[in-house]
Amino acid sequence: MLLHLGENRSVRLDRVEAVFDYHLFKSHLVNRQFLDLARSEGRLEGRRDGAQSVILSGRRVILSILSRQTLARRAGLEPVAGVLPAAGKKPS
Repeated sequence: MLLHLGENRSVRLDRVEAVFDYHLFKSHLVNRQFLDLARSEGRLEGRRDGAQSVILSGRRVILSILSRQTLARRAGLEPVAGVLPAAGKKPS
């Protein structure tokens, strides 16, 4: 099953490892450095302006204009403490 991320981007749901709120994610220096490194390595997809969520999928780091809650609803998962569980796993 595909998870539509907005702006003509989709990712296979079973490849999604985590979904974070972009504004909370970027509030920590180490996370901003992670995004900068991913961009310099060509692994960052999407634009920072207007980003609402960060999706980790294998080596891909994808910024989405859709909120973490919207992505959770589309995936049929309930958000747990700001993070989506791996596909097929129930929240604890």
